[in-house]
Amino acid sequence: MNDTADIHDMTLQKKPSPQDEARFKALVAEGDRARLSLRVADAVIAYADALRIREDPLVSGRLGMCIAMANAPELDFRAAHELYRAVSNAAGVNDAERTLFWETYKRLRRRVCRVDVTANNIDALIYKGDNRRATRGSFFWTFVNQGIHKWRATLDGHADIEKTVECLGSEDVFVRFDFVPLSPPPPPPPTSKETTKTVIVRESAPPAPARAAPSVQEPAQPSGGRLAFGIGPVMVFGAAPSPSLGVSAMAQYRRSGYSVLGMAKGAWSLGGVENLPVDVFSASAFAGPCVQWRWLDGCALAGATLFERRVDPNLDYRADTVRQAIPAFGLGMGATYAINTALSARIFADATALTRDMVIDVASDTGAMVTVWQTQRFLFSLSASLVFGR
Repeated sequence: MNDTADIHDMTLQKKPSPQDEARFKALVAEGDRARLSLRVADAVIAYADALRIREDPLVSGRLGMCIAMANAPELDFRAAHELYRAVSNAAGVNDAERTLFWETYKRLRRRVCRVDVTANNIDALIYKGDNRRATRGSFFWTFVNQGIHKWRATLDGHADIEKTVECLGSEDVFVRFDFVPLSPPPPPPPTSKETTKTVIVRESAPPAPARAAPSVQEPAQPSGGRLAFGIGPVMVFGAAPSPSLGVSAMAQYRRSGYSVLGMAKGAWSLGGVENLPVDVFSASAFAGPCVQWRWLDGCALAGATLFERRVDPNLDYRADTVRQAIPAFGLGMGATYAINTALSARIFADATALTRDMVIDVASDTGAMVTVWQTQRFLFSLSASLVFGR
């Protein structure tokens, strides 16, 4: 079967001669007998030969049905085209055959695409794929199977144009070829020996007067950096057996989505240690870079934590005060809510890891040291603060 027969244009066919009309009817009858006998291949050949003599919607519908019955997916585009002709003309000897044409067309239409091809010159030759037979005209359409299809258009005196379209099934695709008019050839050089000179006269605009510099110096543009300070309460976990409550202060310099944060906080334990009158105080100082994202920021921190433990005088243990500073590293995340242009509310949570343990021990009157608590090398804190400046 010729794969160019699916091109649909508005070309009018000549009326066949009486001999051709008789042969047309014989081929249709032969195709009907083969179709009813389920000889699909013979029916396709007979119907296709008949349509070469003249078009007939009923024959097109029966040809499309036979192609669909052949179970050849590569010919879906041809079957859909023939059934489209039948459906468009309400072909069919009865309602059952018309319904069969329509249902089969709907099923095939989901597997093919309609391609509308236009060109801006009626003399253009348009080729589909590797087909050597071109279609001439400025508008036509066709069905194509699923996949990638190449089109090429040629026009005398112009460069060829190639287009590639992809069919996924059931959609309509538009392909347009626009040939750019060629520029006219340059005029021939003068034949006489005299050379013609062209004099161009133009009027130049007077130069615009220079603007006087402003007498008032404009203020310097800000660099874009912003510095903010904050203070508020803090709760520390891990510095003592019980949570610690204190105060924190922070300073942050922001610029272009990045910032540098410095923080200092001090907290006192809210309870004793193993029912002993031992007070634990911790003070931390950290600094590090941060990344801003809207109202959130994440920071990498480095610094040190100072621990101080005190034992009140009592009958069982003597007074003991020890201070110890331990380097620490951690991560923090903050959220800031702007109250106005100069004041914000901020919550900041951080987790830091100590480089060594801090041990709380007490000394008895006999001098023996008794360990009553030891850190797990991780501290967690949550602070809330008011921030001035943005």
